[in-house]
Amino acid sequence: MGIQCLTQLAESHPILETFTLKKRKIVIDGSSLYRFLYFKVNLDGSHGGDYIGFKDVTCQFFQALEACEIEAYVLLDGGADRDDKKIPTQICRLEYKVEKVSRIVNRRAEERDGVLPPLIKDVFKQIMRERNVAFAQCFGEADPEVVSLANKWQCPVVSHDSNFYIYDLSLGLLPLLHFDWQGKKDNEIKAKRYRASIFCDHFEINSVLLPVFASIAGNDYSRLEDRGWFLRKYPGDRSKTWQLDRLRAILWFLSGTLATQEAQVQNQQQAVNFVLKETGHYTAEKCHELIYSSDLYSKVPACTIDSFFDDNGNPPVKPEYLNVLPDWMVLPLMQGRQTSFFIDVLRLQRMYLGSQVENINLHSSHSASGQIRQYLYWLLVREQGFVTEYDRKPGELKVEEKRVSPIRPNALKEDNLPLNRLNQAPQETCLAVLVEALHVPFPNPDLNNIPNDLKLPVCVIHFWKKNCMDISNCYVDALLLGAVYGERLKQSDDGIFQRKMTKKRKMAETEERLDLAVAHAYSQWQSRLKDSLQLNQLLGSPLPEPGISWYGITRCLLLCMMQLVFEQ
Repeated sequence: MGIQCLTQLAESHPILETFTLKKRKIVIDGSSLYRFLYFKVNLDGSHGGDYIGFKDVTCQFFQALEACEIEAYVLLDGGADRDDKKIPTQICRLEYKVEKVSRIVNRRAEERDGVLPPLIKDVFKQIMRERNVAFAQCFGEADPEVVSLANKWQCPVVSHDSNFYIYDLSLGLLPLLHFDWQGKKDNEIKAKRYRASIFCDHFEINSVLLPVFASIAGNDYSRLEDRGWFLRKYPGDRSKTWQLDRLRAILWFLSGTLATQEAQVQNQQQAVNFVLKETGHYTAEKCHELIYSSDLYSKVPACTIDSFFDDNGNPPVKPEYLNVLPDWMVLPLMQGRQTSFFIDVLRLQRMYLGSQVENINLHSSHSASGQIRQYLYWLLVREQGFVTEYDRKPGELKVEEKRVSPIRPNALKEDNLPLNRLNQAPQETCLAVLVEALHVPFPNPDLNNIPNDLKLPVCVIHFWKKNCMDISNCYVDALLLGAVYGERLKQSDDGIFQRKMTKKRKMAETEERLDLAVAHAYSQWQSRLKDSLQLNQLLGSPLPEPGISWYGITRCLLLCMMQLVFEQ
């Protein structure tokens, strides 16, 4: 969720106040944080992702908090919403990213502009575990849980999401744009604080109407297509951004016209009715849509997630709409040890597949790992039906929905392993299912000769090579060499190899054009690794989970490795 240009609106008025942070709790919107950190330091977005650089900046962020004795509690988004109201928004976002990929490939956009690598959330969770940062993965969107927890603990929220300008936060919002963790001094972090009460006082509107303002202005659930009605009625001083002018006009309407209608407008529903009738857009359907949207900001559930942090990781009671989720999966999901995609598949039988920088003229890189997901779907939904995947159309900038049927593993012919007992399955059976999905022979004594942290990546490389006819041996050699160097660097912190690779990577990034063949092959590799990690998690990790930051090497580093292979 987010309201376009609302952050700029707050920035352009005397609303933010100076705030100093030390020795206290904060609640962090985790999904917003990892996006912000990745793009703040201008990390690579067009060559597969710079996970090593992301790990460095993320560790620096949490080190700064520790130095100021700030207790951080991070909440991550979980599954999709409970109904279909957000599907059009999700599809629009996917298509927007596909268009951005096309611009990057054709050098019509900055290389690092707005494309997150596919394993970024997994890397972020691994970093927090390594640094003992308290975090939880929510069942659904994290926003209501963030608000609920922050208000119960009476602490501020840290985020880059404009939705938090609308919520009623008792200690306010600390926008990441002004959260100066890099310039900390005297064990204090300087920040700016936003409070909804100051915003409402400045624009002279009732705080009850803030959610109505957000639903009219436009978020992920609603937008009033007023065709310039607000701007014509309240022209004011125009800026260079019409979206910003429209927000001001809506606020003037809410503070002016509605203020004279107190007898008619006593709550949000009455305000929505009045706005729609005044603008000539009233329909029962639109009224329901706007009220639903505004309720998301005002009807925040009572806090239950605090028990997860206070009671040694005990999960709260799962909500009724998640009855389809087996009890044994609740804690691993909240701990982030299982992907939140499982919730979408179980509840909605739906999967959104993100965009990568690849050859748009070919099939999406996700199609290369489709069979792995089919094994995953069978373990989750069995023969109940298909799972709908949303992915890029081959050769187009549009997203299509595709019905995918689950595949029953041959390793389970004699044991159905229902989902509610999957956690009780013998490890050998789970390993047999995993390696079958990756086309690795089983039993396989060669796995015993591979270091634990390399077992799963080597199996994925095997699958990658076996199922992609155009993957040359030098690509495989480069990935294996990168994995070996990654293992070496974890044991030796001299930094020599990393400095050499950073220098080579910068040289490679000066190339005039992307090598689409390498970029596409590496995107296929990342898709396979991501889906294999998820299948491994569902099966209880029969193979150890690798440190992903070293295996998510960038395409430029892959080229450097290839050069080393050729030199030898």
